Amino acid sequence: MTDIKRVSFIAVLFLVALRLSIGWQMLYEGLWKYDTLDSANPWTARGYLVNAEGPYRDYFRSMVGDFPQGNDPDDLLWLDEQTVSDAWTDWRQRFVGHYGLNESQQQELKELLDGAESWSLPEKELPARVKEGLDGLASAHAQLAKQNKPDNLPLISYEGGKLIVDGSTPLTPDEFKKLYGWVNAVLTERVENGQLKSTLAVANSDGTPQLDEQGQPVRMEDGVDKNFAVAVVKLAQQIESGLSYRRRLRATLKGDPTRAGVHVVGKSIDWQMGPPAGDASAGTELLTYGDIQKYQDELAQYEQMRQRATMPHEFDHLDRLKTKLAGLRSKAVGPVKALDAELKEKAQKLLTPEQLAIGQMPRLATPLVKASDQAMWGLIIIGTLLLAGLATRIAAIAGAVMLFMFYIVLPPWPGVPEAPGPEHSYIVNKNLIEIIALVAIAAMPTGTWFGLDGVIRWLFGSRKAA
Repeated sequence: MTDIKRVSFIAVLFLVALRLSIGWQMLYEGLWKYDTLDSANPWTARGYLVNAEGPYRDYFRSMVGDFPQGNDPDDLLWLDEQTVSDAWTDWRQRFVGHYGLNESQQQELKELLDGAESWSLPEKELPARVKEGLDGLASAHAQLAKQNKPDNLPLISYEGGKLIVDGSTPLTPDEFKKLYGWVNAVLTERVENGQLKSTLAVANSDGTPQLDEQGQPVRMEDGVDKNFAVAVVKLAQQIESGLSYRRRLRATLKGDPTRAGVHVVGKSIDWQMGPPAGDASAGTELLTYGDIQKYQDELAQYEQMRQRATMPHEFDHLDRLKTKLAGLRSKAVGPVKALDAELKEKAQKLLTPEQLAIGQMPRLATPLVKASDQAMWGLIIIGTLLLAGLATRIAAIAGAVMLFMFYIVLPPWPGVPEAPGPEHSYIVNKNLIEIIALVAIAAMPTGTWFGLDGVIRWLFGSRKAA
């Protein structure tokens, strides 16, 4: 114990090398994260926090939130039409203010997001049954309004010799079938000369095309009904080509039965797209089990099993279920995120070179952004101090504390699901080893051996001696 302060040159060399290595690794990691902030996909700590396990799981996952409206570690808010639509409205306001869009650009962005106010197509002669259908549609709107039910029917009218479709509500395939039904028409497809062509055929009462003796659809004869049906097809093409992103969002979340699912409320024929709200057993029958409902149900099952899991085989089953959940999340949420990215990419194309030179919009100060920035700047500052050998002991302790926070996000402890990846650890992992190394550096004067701490000590020591 008498020579405990005596350290060999080789020990000094490797302790300094250890400090420089850790400092370089932390600084480079922080600078890499900082460099991504000006890109289209800035780095965030979301992936790390979402996969948090152990006793502090809820605390770390509470830092995650893609929307200002709330916390969203499982991407469930991406499946709520109103939440995404509100987020787009907030984004548009910030986009306009940041880049200083002129009136023409603002109008283009508005139509991109909200679409045209209406679409219309001239139709000189309207079949009697179509007039009855329009009257019935107006009655259906009024009835839904009285019952305080969501009005998903198209706002279709016939005014001034024009067939008009309101732009605020999308037409679903079933609603177009209603239009065709007013003229007893159905749109069929056939292959002719190697090309797929569409034909208007006479429809049966069940909506299927009538067939002739050769088994081919009976084409509609020229006349009022066919003219109106052709107008409907053209109108559909016009709407589809100018489909706004809010309409596409609704179609993505509620227009595809395989994704949204279909359920029936009560004994009446009141079928609705999307998962049932509240208790599905309360007078509600599920017709189609959509991807969104699958993801929500599997997520709820995973959370229940995670609370009860104690045995190794249960954790193995949780790992398999987590992998399955990732696939379900991709199917349910992926199309909405792709729509969001596509909208913002098209908005960028509206900008002039001068506006693009302004740079990316500032990020919202969400809990996730704050947590990500703290990690990024912590790595940069601590890495710089360790490399420079300035306030070395304080920097080493600060680095150990930061790494300990990383350690307890995914602790390799008994009774905690194993972290994803090829590595396998028990109690001790790379983070803990680096923590111990930083504590050892803090216990030794490596900054005075090689660093600015030594320069400061020499300067102040010389003055004191003088």
